[in-house]
Amino acid sequence: MAPHTHQGFHSVWRGAYGTVVTAIVRLPDGRVAGAFTTTGGIG
Repeated sequence: MAPHTHQGFHSVWRGAYGTVVTAIVRLPDGRVAGAFTTTGGIG
């Protein structure tokens, strides 16, 4: 895939769906929990 095509794909995706925010937390007992959400966009 050409670099300009790849960049265009990401620009369109981010414009339509917004920014993805991810959080990962390590718990005291060693387990790991995570969550994500999107901000802006169409959703």
